[in-house]
Amino acid sequence: MDFKPENFFIGITEFFSVLLPGALLTWFFINKIQDVRFLNELKNSLPQNDAVKAAAFFLVSYIAGHLIYVFASLLDKWLYSPLRNIIFQRNNDYAFKTASQIKKENYVNDRGLLEDIFKAEKLKKNKKVFEDTDEFKDMQEVLNTYKWGLHYLSVKYPQLINDVKRLEADSKFFRSLVISFLIIAIYYFTQYSGKMGLLMLAIAALSFYRYGDLRYKSTSLVYELIVTIQHLN
Repeated sequence: MDFKPENFFIGITEFFSVLLPGALLTWFFINKIQDVRFLNELKNSLPQNDAVKAAAFFLVSYIAGHLIYVFASLLDKWLYSPLRNIIFQRNNDYAFKTASQIKKENYVNDRGLLEDIFKAEKLKKNKKVFEDTDEFKDMQEVLNTYKWGLHYLSVKYPQLINDVKRLEADSKFFRSLVISFLIIAIYYFTQYSGKMGLLMLAIAALSFYRYGDLRYKSTSLVYELIVTIQHLN
């Protein structure tokens, strides 16, 4: 089997952003289910050996992790995007602005291509071509600077993408931790343990800041690499 570094880091991303947060939440609630009759009976019905316990823990953690990941991905649009320029932006985003200009120079027909696709889709639905400007903006997002830069590096310079993948894995890990600790905080608040609930909220807030910081660094690294390659060429 041919080993590729990028495949390894995809696995690492899933491990950090899905399995570990799911394991954290599963481990926290595993001793809480005795109060729920159905779950307690299900737990006691399983063979009590280490292999089965480990397999069940892994399966529940994996499923919980994916559910956490779905909700955590909403943080990108709902919290990170509005707060990006307020909290995380550095150096006036010069790397982003420069990379965006390089993208326009290398992909000058992207808007025309999107307009053709958008027009065809609207005609299929018997709608006016440009009646929904928000929908067209969503289509433009398909070819935003970051995604274009990521694909460009993957195709032209795959050896440079590994550092970006590491930062992405770390940022998604902390992004999922935000949801995990929020769920734990809600549990403590409903159990009238306000101090522990506040502590979990504080950890969730710190996790969000770390996630935003790492996300900004990963996108900035892509822009800086694009700018450097353009300069060297």
